[in-house]
Amino acid sequence: METEHERERLRPPRSEKRAKAGSQEVSEIDLRFLLDGIKDYAIFMLDPQGRVTSWNSGAEHISGYSPGEIIGQHFSRFYPPEDVEAGKPEMELECASRVGRFEDLGWRLRKDGSRYWANVVIAALRDRNGKLRGFGKVTRDITERREAEEALRESEERFRLLVDETKDYAIMMLDPDGKVVSWNKGAERIKGYRSEEILGQSMARFYTPEDIAAKKPELELSIARSEGRFEEEGWRVRKDGSRFWANVIISVLHDAKGRLRGFGKVTRDVSEQRRQQEVIRALSTPVLQVRERLLIIPMIGEVDAARSKQVTAQLLRAIRSNRAKVVVMDITGVPDVDSRTANHFVQTVEAARLLGATMILTGLSPEIAQTLVVLGVDLSKIITVSDLQGGIEQAEALLGYRVSDESRSPR
Repeated sequence: METEHERERLRPPRSEKRAKAGSQEVSEIDLRFLLDGIKDYAIFMLDPQGRVTSWNSGAEHISGYSPGEIIGQHFSRFYPPEDVEAGKPEMELECASRVGRFEDLGWRLRKDGSRYWANVVIAALRDRNGKLRGFGKVTRDITERREAEEALRESEERFRLLVDETKDYAIMMLDPDGKVVSWNKGAERIKGYRSEEILGQSMARFYTPEDIAAKKPELELSIARSEGRFEEEGWRVRKDGSRFWANVIISVLHDAKGRLRGFGKVTRDVSEQRRQQEVIRALSTPVLQVRERLLIIPMIGEVDAARSKQVTAQLLRAIRSNRAKVVVMDITGVPDVDSRTANHFVQTVEAARLLGATMILTGLSPEIAQTLVVLGVDLSKIITVSDLQGGIEQAEALLGYRVSDESRSPR
């Protein structure tokens, strides 16, 4: 049987009790200072019926009420009339009491009647015996965040509508493997596929058989992946098998962490523009017969590989139809040539020779001459004259014309 002396011996000293009580008091004071110093959160207590029993400076800052105005008032004062009428404050307390916690996003009211978008957490507070003592409520004003999110959603929706309604461009998204994951009305109009027919299919479906055999689709994605972007013009294939000349841009898409998410692909049908350019090229590069058996072809503007091939075909037809023996090609108006174009000139000279015609090249600028030398182009089979007039005179001499002869007939 434990004696009174033994019980006294086991009791903590009175000084230790006072120390613990003082420590607890200091802790509670520190906590009150901490809560009162928080301005971004409204932190307050409610009794079991929902009446405010404490109020921090953050609550005053957000809601506009001073402690003297709000303590003892029911927290439904912070809710819009429609929520009060619907019994939402009581429902929130009931839910928190039943499950321990309630969280919500919704409109709340300030003292001046203005609304703000709030994140609200209500926690049930119980004593050691499980008796409900009240609720802790934390509210944060996230109006600016909501407005930013709404603005972003609206911007994304406008962009989606813009993309979807654009009919002159096929705009689509591809996954990292090149499979179609989005499809706009422009893509349906240009390529002929409905979205349900093409989603999940490889973009290789739009390419010609020869490009697929050459693995061109994979090459384009590889270039876009390494350089960030790929652009070209070339033939593409519609659903019905017909071909169109397309301008294609592929852009690589990464997420915020730099991981590859896929590709954006924009295709435009430029078949009509290409046809018009070919007509303009044909008109801007006429083959003129100035004498019997003498042709002149003036070249003006940029000359790429496609134009040089078109000029060659046009020239060879003219040589055959006019039975020409000498052709003067003037390139005074050509600013520059690349290696492919220069070599194509040489091939044109050889093709003309096989048809029985001699070619004279005039108007060779120092810059182009230097380029041809640097590129190592074989000019040994080409007759070059500084200007067009000199080229015509040499051509007339080759054909046996006398420049002073009024009839301009061969000897």
